[in-house]
Amino acid sequence: MSRPRPVEGLIDLPPEILHLIAQQIIPARVLNALARTNRYCYQIFNSELYGRDVRRKKRRPAVIWAAEKGREDTMRVALKFHNPLKKTGPLIVAVENNQDRIVKILLEKEGVDIEATNKGGYTPLEVAVQKGYASIVKQLLDVGARVQSRRTTAELRYYLPESLLWQAIRAGHQDAARHLIQSGQFDVNEGPRGWYQYPLSLAISRHQNEILKDLLIAGADPALPEPALTAAAIHKNAFAVRLLLEYGVEPNECYTMHNRRTPIFCAILSTDRETLGALVDCERVNVNGVWAKQGTPLTYAIECRQPCLAQLLLRRKDLDVNLSLPFPRAIRSGYTDLARNLLVTGRLYHQSLAEGFAAAVEINNLDITLLLLDRKEVDANSGHFFRRAIERGHVIIAKALLAHGHLNHESKSEGLAVAITRNEASTNMLIQLILDSGLELGKQSAEEAIPTPLEQACAAKNAGAVA
Repeated sequence: MSRPRPVEGLIDLPPEILHLIAQQIIPARVLNALARTNRYCYQIFNSELYGRDVRRKKRRPAVIWAAEKGREDTMRVALKFHNPLKKTGPLIVAVENNQDRIVKILLEKEGVDIEATNKGGYTPLEVAVQKGYASIVKQLLDVGARVQSRRTTAELRYYLPESLLWQAIRAGHQDAARHLIQSGQFDVNEGPRGWYQYPLSLAISRHQNEILKDLLIAGADPALPEPALTAAAIHKNAFAVRLLLEYGVEPNECYTMHNRRTPIFCAILSTDRETLGALVDCERVNVNGVWAKQGTPLTYAIECRQPCLAQLLLRRKDLDVNLSLPFPRAIRSGYTDLARNLLVTGRLYHQSLAEGFAAAVEINNLDITLLLLDRKEVDANSGHFFRRAIERGHVIIAKALLAHGHLNHESKSEGLAVAITRNEASTNMLIQLILDSGLELGKQSAEEAIPTPLEQACAAKNAGAVA
């Protein structure tokens, strides 16, 4: 007959004796080995292991280990011996490690203080919000966790309280922020200091569009110290622009922090085509509003060297293309295509055309000059354009004006005098063209003013005129 093994002999002993044996076995590893031999020993020795775990102080208890590793079975057994729980050690560990199932088990246990803080002074809800664990945030809100944050931020040497909602939006935890908004426990218009503290403006600047929707549904005011539409234009958030316009936000409200620019001026300043397009497509947006420093949105786009944005503004049929004279500004800035499009609108007044013609001559823009020469509103003789073109050395423009055939005797005489004074190769050719255009000069004027190489040509011309 074989000799029985020690474990088999332990099975025959009554439970009271086995408990006494377990109390005498000092090493936990030995007791753990016996507990793993069979089911009967597990039931006896396992309870002794958990009880010993509760009594020891230096090492981490089983509830902490289970909370960190996510061991649900171990947590349920350990909770039978840890009653009541001390503070929220397991809960904080479970939250920090995103163990949402362990959090659910702990929240169902009586004696868990969900408002106790960790070493950093944060509650489980604050930890979950800061880390963006949305499911845990929802569980804690459902059991009534306090939403008032203890966290502060240093700004301008003042410590300002940060709401949990503001923290979630700033950190980009959209799901966690959504649970906070839907809980109905937050003032979505809370902002302790300045526009940058408001959740709505913060969501717009971070392009968190889903949060923006939830905030508007929850009653966020888009007309706080900084209008939300202005913030959307500044931060190039075209989705927010469209959404706010759908909500009926006033699109022409200005903000003093940005020198009283309206949203359309802010969109041009941000140089975002999509954002400006969203504003232009809204009929309620005033595209003719005047900003004291830069004129209209059209002229402001030209001054900002954004001709493509100026082209967007031309979509609007109610755009005033004469206010602040954008046509000559476009010509002087070298935006020929934009100038042509402004001319095609057919809404340019006489002053705009005259100023545009002067600008084209001034910067030597032949294309626009030729287009304007055919307009009856433009007088090539006014403003001394022919003389000014020659003075600046714009011989091509001068030839175009001369070839058009509308220059009078006075304009030709002024041009001839300037060309003679310059006495250059290019202007000498121009002199010959002026003489050939039918200009009559007296003999004494020719001898005094015209250089020697041209004296014979002038004499021959005068002789022909007399004959």
